[in-house]
Amino acid sequence: MQLSSSSIFLYSFSGGERGVTLGELKLACADVNIPSSVITEVVDISSSLYYLWKEDGRYVFKSQPNLNKLIISKMSEVEESELREHTKALLQKYVGKSLPVYIWPRNSRDIPDADEFKLVVLPNDDREFIKELVNNYGENPRINRNTIFFLVPMESERYNFESWLRKKLAWESISKDKTLTLTPVQKKEVDKNIKEMEKESKDALRRFYRLILVPSKDIKEIDLGIPVFGDERAISTEVFERLKADGEIVEKLSPLLIIEKYLGSKDYLELKQLYKTLLSTPGEPRISRDKFIESIKSGVKDGYFGFGFVRDGEIECTAIGEKPEITLQEYESIIRKELCDKDEVEETETVTGDKSKPTVVGTTPQPQPAPKPESHSILPAYKGLTLSVKLPKGKFSEFYRGVLSTIEDSFENTEVEITIKAKNGQITKSDYENRIKETLIQIDAEILNEETED
Repeated sequence: MQLSSSSIFLYSFSGGERGVTLGELKLACADVNIPSSVITEVVDISSSLYYLWKEDGRYVFKSQPNLNKLIISKMSEVEESELREHTKALLQKYVGKSLPVYIWPRNSRDIPDADEFKLVVLPNDDREFIKELVNNYGENPRINRNTIFFLVPMESERYNFESWLRKKLAWESISKDKTLTLTPVQKKEVDKNIKEMEKESKDALRRFYRLILVPSKDIKEIDLGIPVFGDERAISTEVFERLKADGEIVEKLSPLLIIEKYLGSKDYLELKQLYKTLLSTPGEPRISRDKFIESIKSGVKDGYFGFGFVRDGEIECTAIGEKPEITLQEYESIIRKELCDKDEVEETETVTGDKSKPTVVGTTPQPQPAPKPESHSILPAYKGLTLSVKLPKGKFSEFYRGVLSTIEDSFENTEVEITIKAKNGQITKSDYENRIKETLIQIDAEILNEETED
C-alpha cells in the first residue's frame, strides 16, 4: 500500500497531466513478488482516504479533502434527536395500514380499546411498557387485551441501522450545504449516493424492525428474518400475513373447538359473551368479528349446534342445518344440538319425564345429505385402498398434492393416520399446546396416541 501511495503522490505533483491511471500505477509498482491484482485491491482500500481523489479515471492526491472527509464530518454532526425523528418518519412512510398502526405511543391512552386488531410500533423492546399497554387503557383496565400486536427493533441491528441512517442524512446535508464548493464530479457522486440510499430505505428499516411480540400467557416472539430483496409489501402487510401463517390470527373457528373448549356440557352459550372472552383473554384464538360470525354460521349449518335466543332461561332454537342471521346482539346463543332436534327432545321427555330442562321452543330439522350417484366407469378400478408410506423431510406438500388429494377425490370415505416421530430438538410446552394441539382440534383431527418426553 505504501508503494502505491508513493507512486500516486509522485504522479500528483509531476509535470504534464496530473494523476495516474490504474494501468500506469501497475507499471510503476511492477515487482516480480507482487501480482498486479494486489494493486487493484490496494487502490480500492485507499479510496477511503481523505485526500485521495479520482477524476476522469486518474488517481491524484490534493491538499483539499475529498468527499470521504466531508461524509465522516457530517455523520458526526447528526444528533440523537435527529436520528429518532427520521426513524419515525421512515416508519410512517413504510409501515402501511394493513392493520391500524400506532407508532411510538407515549402512554396506553394513545391506543384505542377497540375490538379490531392493532399493531403498535415501539422505539425499543420495553417489556414493562408493553405490559402497561396490554393491561391498561389510561386509568382503566383494558378490555380488549387480545387484539394488540407489537413490532419492535432487534437491538443487535441498531448499530448498523443508525450508522446507515447517519450516512444517509450526511449525504443529504452535503447536498444542501451551500457553503461547500463541489466539483461537477462530486455533485454527481452526491446525487448518486442519495438516490441509492433512498432505494435502500425500506430494506434498511425492515432489517432493524423485524421482531413481532404477541401477548399470550407470556410474550411470544416472532422473527420476521432478513427482508426479501424486491419485496414491495408494506411492513404491516408482512406482519399481518406472518401472524396468519403462524396461526396467531385465525380465519375460522372449528365447530369442534367451540364445542370442546367453550360450549362443553352446557345447554347454551351466549355468542356476545364468547366473542368478548376471545377479545379479552390473551392467548385465546384471535379472529375478526366477521370471521367469528361466519364460523358460528357454518357450525349451525353443518349441525354441530343450533342457534337461537335464550331469555330468562327459556331456550328458543330457531335454526339448525341452515345458516342463520347473526348480529351478536343480546340473547343470541348457540344451543346444544340435542335441544334443537325436535324428535330427540320429545323422545327424551316421553321416556324419562324429565321436566328440569329449559323450555325449548321452535326447531328446524337437520337436512340429510343427498346420496352421491354411483360410478359406472368401464376402466379397471380399485374399490378400496390401504397405503403405508415413509416420507422424506420436506416432501409432505408433494405427497398431499400427488397422493392424498387424489385419493380423497376418488373415495367417499378416506381416513388418514399419521405417525410423527420427532428427535434432536425441542418445542416449548406452550407452543405444543397452543399451536400443535390447537390446530389439531381446529381441523377436527383425532389424536390416537400421544407421547412426550421432558
